[in-house]
Amino acid sequence: MQGYAALREILAPMFKKGSEPEDRPEADESIMNEAYEAIAEAAKAMDIDTLDTVFQGMTAFSVPLSHSEKWEKLKNAYNAFDYDTLVSLLSL
Repeated sequence: MQGYAALREILAPMFKKGSEPEDRPEADESIMNEAYEAIAEAAKAMDIDTLDTVFQGMTAFSVPLSHSEKWEKLKNAYNAFDYDTLVSLLSL
């Protein structure tokens, strides 16, 4: 759980409400991988607060095209509170 708090602190300064996608920096591979890891662990624990933190924090970034399809599926599962699908998508 301490890792999630650290992730929140890392993302917090970049968090701007109302920023347009083109105004946001693109998430690099390490940011995407950290987000995926945090989502997988939170989904396994059914920890909606951590999922909220990760998904909200990621709004500070634009998702790279190479991750966009997977990210959209993850967001859809998150919005549906579908923890099993979140875990399944991240174990591929």
